[in-house]
Amino acid sequence: MERRAFLKAGLGVGALSVVGLSGCVGAPRADDSRFRWFVEPVALGDELAHYQAFATHPANLGEHRDELPDSTWQDYQPFLNWQTADPEPEDVDRLTLIRNGDVEVDIAEHDLETAALSETLEAIGYEPTDEYEGYTLYSDPETESIWALTDGVFVAVALDTDGDSVTGDRTARDGVEAVIDAEAGKRRRYHDPQVDTAVRTLLDELETEYNYRIRGTPEVSFDNPASGNFVGSVGRGFSSTINDEDLSIKRLEIFTDEANASDATEAAEAFIQSDPIFTGIESTESVTLTHDGNLLELSWDIPLSEAEIQPLIGSV
Repeated sequence: MERRAFLKAGLGVGALSVVGLSGCVGAPRADDSRFRWFVEPVALGDELAHYQAFATHPANLGEHRDELPDSTWQDYQPFLNWQTADPEPEDVDRLTLIRNGDVEVDIAEHDLETAALSETLEAIGYEPTDEYEGYTLYSDPETESIWALTDGVFVAVALDTDGDSVTGDRTARDGVEAVIDAEAGKRRRYHDPQVDTAVRTLLDELETEYNYRIRGTPEVSFDNPASGNFVGSVGRGFSSTINDEDLSIKRLEIFTDEANASDATEAAEAFIQSDPIFTGIESTESVTLTHDGNLLELSWDIPLSEAEIQPLIGSV
């Protein structure tokens, strides 16, 4: 596997493949500090308008590992299989992944020893090169990738700068600095009103205690509900939350206008019948569809003891 793959085993099921997001309306709680890493896309690529982000909370989820099927917990393990460590879930409060083709950003908030992570990085070929805002930067001479370490956090950025990459003149060093600055409130974030109000609305509506995803797309121009494509869509979100013995799941779709959202509500059955995130439902009637303005919400519960990996980590 390429060295740029910070998670050694890759993501497997539900990997973060991305197209791209546009604007919509929203008045959210999206200023929550949990979203502080979501730097505006252009900071990661000169021609990058949108990206997908996935956040998981291993420490929270680990409290329920005995309630999940063994196979599902094993499928979740790639998120705890890093180049630098194989942490226990209780050691990782939050893992945030940002993806869009040529861009990979991983941020971990953890309880591991920084010195041990540093030693492992150097052992696999990274070299300490500089410091930035309290982070020590490590670069790989063979690839365009950089790790930034400070107590309790690492930020890892890799950019594919070949050919007609969306990154343009941006470098991994630019990306690391931008993410660190966004966390500190010194750069605009993806969900700032001036950047993308659709993303802002998604973050406001999702449950973010366990697993959630946001994905931006240019306005979808065709209908194919069975594959999850609805005309007029400009953003998608997913979250899964543990409530007692159930896994409660939300899938959101945001549209340019109310008419497109209404049409998608009528066509959603084909999506429910075909997408793996709905694995475990008894029937399409188990999914509640709520159409509110330009937002379509699908929500449902499945027994936690029967939850497979796709409903747990989702896709958008």
